[in-house]
Amino acid sequence: MILAMFAALAVQADNLECDRIASHPSGAGLPREVIRPGDKVAISFQWLDGPFGTKDIPRECITRLEVSGPAELLRDGSVRILDDARSGDELVVSMRIGTKERRQTFPITGRDEQTLAGVWRESRRENCEGRRIAELVFTLSGAFSYTVPEQMVETMVTGSGRYRWDPATGALDMGGEDRFYWHGRAVRTPDGLVIEGINPTGFQNGPDMPVCRIILSGG
Repeated sequence: MILAMFAALAVQADNLECDRIASHPSGAGLPREVIRPGDKVAISFQWLDGPFGTKDIPRECITRLEVSGPAELLRDGSVRILDDARSGDELVVSMRIGTKERRQTFPITGRDEQTLAGVWRESRRENCEGRRIAELVFTLSGAFSYTVPEQMVETMVTGSGRYRWDPATGALDMGGEDRFYWHGRAVRTPDGLVIEGINPTGFQNGPDMPVCRIILSGG
């Protein structure tokens, strides 16, 4: 009787801790934003513990996990995107953390669709003043952020805004929420990405000056 009572209290304490975790920003994540037909990706489960940063969600707190859309959940816990998935389809991850339900969607990019989305790191620059870009992030939803080396701390970024890119011409516009004020080109290469005519960390070159070129790797 006493052992059963202590066991019940332990289960109740576990549920309370899991619900506390679920009361913070928490859920599933993928190792990269761009997922394509045929990809196999691992799912991570994390929560934000305020000033203590991001932590893994204990596996015992995840009491249900399902995927839907053109995808299947594999026995090792990873997800495979089906070969017939199309651009615009979504991977849906449904889970229960403690007693709290979570549902998240992740867009699927077409097999041959071009995109800037990803995490990029500056390899070198030509004809550009200013600090090196430690990390440049483009999202599928049209947002970007960049961070210089000395500010690569937790979730800090140096600047952010919106962008639009035409893969046919390479035309790239970047700026704030209400207008685009940087105009240049972005070209995907076998080794990464080249941005021309835009320098987030320094002065923009005038029309009589050599074109600034920032060469990035990653994606």
